[in-house]
Amino acid sequence: FSVGVYLGTWIVKPRGRGGLGVWPRRVTVTLGLSLLGHAGFLILWLAVGGQPSTDVAHVLLGFWGVAMGMQSAAVRSLHVEGVFTTAATATFIFVMGDFVNWSESAEERRRLWGVLISLFLGALAGGLLLVHAQLYAPVVPFVATVLVVATAAIAFQNRDATKNAAGQNSVRVKL
Repeated sequence: FSVGVYLGTWIVKPRGRGGLGVWPRRVTVTLGLSLLGHAGFLILWLAVGGQPSTDVAHVLLGFWGVAMGMQSAAVRSLHVEGVFTTAATATFIFVMGDFVNWSESAEERRRLWGVLISLFLGALAGGLLLVHAQLYAPVVPFVATVLVVATAAIAFQNRDATKNAAGQNSVRVKL
């Protein structure tokens, strides 16, 4: 996990003027690279039929830890307070702390509750798969990450193209 956080933080770290905006391209790149850990886990899981030995389980945990660490670093770089994709308890702490302080807006409370409900539903889906279709349990987080990466790449593609075009135009004006 620590290796994943280190790698993810290094990748999302802004360099120069790049990495600005609500969802920098480096976040999408980091999440995309975390798919390597997901894929490694999934391939090995399928290879052992969802029944890993202790030694294989250690390798699986390594793949998963790196992927989750990279995802945590990517999400943390977005500076969205109270959202932790790998630790629902931390988000729960923010929600309960907000009830005591009543400091956050209604929109923020809805967002945090939405995150908690999503994490619960994901855990429920994963748990049900482990019980009823163990072999396919790791497919859910893999597909979810693929969808996030694909959505971000598509949603922010035009933004990046617009920035590049604006940069080219400003160079022409300066000449």
